[in-house]
Amino acid sequence: MAYKKSFKCILLVTNDKRHFFTYKRYLKHVTEYFKTFGAEVYLASAENLHVLELKELVSNICDSKLNQNGIKFTIIEKLYPIKVKSRDEIVQAADKIKAHIRKEFLRRETVSLKKIKSKFQDFGLSDSCFSNHLSRVRKELEDEGNEIVRTGLGKYQIR
Repeated sequence: MAYKKSFKCILLVTNDKRHFFTYKRYLKHVTEYFKTFGAEVYLASAENLHVLELKELVSNICDSKLNQNGIKFTIIEKLYPIKVKSRDEIVQAADKIKAHIRKEFLRRETVSLKKIKSKFQDFGLSDSCFSNHLSRVRKELEDEGNEIVRTGLGKYQIR
């Protein structure tokens, strides 16, 4: 039952908002619990706390009167649940990117993968995803009778 002065650990927040701090090495042991019961899990930095061993953690979670709510902590990273984009959000993002690419081509602007990536960097997509959107729009415009020429490395424009 050692107290840690300053420590990086796992913070479990139960549905009833009770906090429990345990060692990072126990994360894989409590995975089933937080997935089943919908608890939130964070990597946190805390001071002056008693870090719970696995046995203590289990008994404390089972006793609804026990918690570690009074401890000051700083959240470093949210580990669970990870926000997953819905299918609709993904489709909306793809439509927005393709509409922008199409608009730039039709304005006779030079369209490059670099410009697209910088404009939509907050979407968290890979280079290959942006490249795929660019290729699809290019193909659609060519099928409509437009001639698209390569003006440089990764740069395209309607002639």
